[in-house]
Amino acid sequence: MSLNEQFTNSSSNAVGSIESRLTGLLKPVKPNPAFVDNLRDRFQVVSHPAMIHRFSNLKFITMVVAGILSIVVLVTMGTRVLINILLPGNKSSNIQ
Repeated sequence: MSLNEQFTNSSSNAVGSIESRLTGLLKPVKPNPAFVDNLRDRFQVVSHPAMIHRFSNLKFITMVVAGILSIVVLVTMGTRVLINILLPGNKSSNIQ
């Protein structure tokens, strides 16, 4: 029997013994109806979620401009890295 099979067998035995022990220990509990009603009221779905709201035009434009600028910076950095890797004689730094 391989080590993997031994581990699988011991794991399944352990899980089986834990399940049988928990079956004897854990009993179903009937929840308090007032608690269930209160919970149902708190989780009631509204027409629109509270966290989602419409962006104003200025916020939307600011986010788009920031996204475009970050893409430009990432592409520029990636291009410089590739140039320095692929063309070892053409260093863009001034270190002597």
